[in-house]
Amino acid sequence: MLSLAKSCADISALIYTISENAGSLYQRYAEAEQELAEQATEVAQKCTDILKKNSAPPKK
Repeated sequence: MLSLAKSCADISALIYTISENAGSLYQRYAEAEQELAEQATEVAQKCTDILKKNSAPPKK
């Protein structure tokens, strides 16, 4: 019976560790995704600015 209780405690600790690691990994993923989205927005804005600067004026 004592062995079963120890095994349950070990499994509980393992599950806690795994969930803690998964939470940490997901947080890093979400932060990286946000950073990439911000970089993509900056690049798109730079492209828009270049296109506006280099575009020919409308013909009349």
